[in-house]
Amino acid sequence: MTTANLKKKLIEAIHQEEDKNLLELVNSILGGNSGDKRISKKQYTKELNDAMKRMDQGQFLSQEEVEQLAKKW
Repeated sequence: MTTANLKKKLIEAIHQEEDKNLLELVNSILGGNSGDKRISKKQYTKELNDAMKRMDQGQFLSQEEVEQLAKKW
């Protein structure tokens, strides 16, 4: 697969994706949260607590689910 084809396939998959958590993960992997941006300890704690709440509510993907999603890309 050429680089151009791979980009097109990824763009299409991202465009169709509805899972916000997965999209945030992809954004993070692609460097969307990188750079010199620093967050405060308070913000870090809030984000961590929010993530824990999502996990407690069952809003997460198992390794198997992630692998199945990856096969669709």
